[in-house]
Amino acid sequence: MNEDTEPNQTQAIRFSGTLTRDEYFRSRGLNEPFWKRAFMWAAVILIAWGGWWIINADFFGFVPESMELFSLPGIIMLLSLIAIILFFYGYQRSVWKSACDKEPSLGKHQSGTISENGIDSHSGIHMPWTEVKSWKTGGGILLISSLKATYILPVSHFSSRAEWARACALCAAKLPHSANKFKKNIFIFSLVALLGAFVYVGIWPFIVGGSHMESFCGALPGGLSAAEVKERVLQQDLRLVYVPNEPRAFIHDPRSMGRFICKLEFRDEHLVSAKYHFND
Repeated sequence: MNEDTEPNQTQAIRFSGTLTRDEYFRSRGLNEPFWKRAFMWAAVILIAWGGWWIINADFFGFVPESMELFSLPGIIMLLSLIAIILFFYGYQRSVWKSACDKEPSLGKHQSGTISENGIDSHSGIHMPWTEVKSWKTGGGILLISSLKATYILPVSHFSSRAEWARACALCAAKLPHSANKFKKNIFIFSLVALLGAFVYVGIWPFIVGGSHMESFCGALPGGLSAAEVKERVLQQDLRLVYVPNEPRAFIHDPRSMGRFICKLEFRDEHLVSAKYHFND
């Protein structure tokens, strides 16, 4: 960093100006083209779809038709998910832009100083660095937030870009936001991981379990020996339970708590019939 951008230890950095609509949009990330965000969401959905496909193929040994990307149900479901997400994102953008007109700092002249002690506005509000909750830069905008006030400071509010860079450097010196951002990312990742684990363990087996069991049960040919049936059951990580003193058994998946079962009948230790049953 050169001398022009080093934070001055004694002299306060002055800002003064009126926030425009375009500057407010840039501070909230609303100025980027809609197609960029749409492309990003579509890529995220495709990656997540591929991850779920791999999980089902590896752990369940079965992929529902609705998750086969090149099947008609899969294409319909994928396009529906993308359309729903883009609809809500577009609606959210429209709400944010409508709220722009109600932003107190929009169209209102703001001025003050940024110094070693914090931020002082000419309206009499003092924000010490200890009260600042977050800050970020992007698109020529410095955004500083606390419970007391939020400052949206574009380059145009400073005497030069070097002064704006000094303000950003002072924020970096007083508020190492990389740690805060790291903690936030860890929290979001942990939340998503917990949600994914809950869906995978607690909900997903009930969604795909019926189709999986019906497909597995229908693929058991008559004449298989009891040992061969047991081997196939173990390969699918299912459970085989024999009825005491009867030539009958049933297969179930403990992950779906026995909701979907396959009823088996044997004769002379060989499979005679296999019928899927929804055990509701």
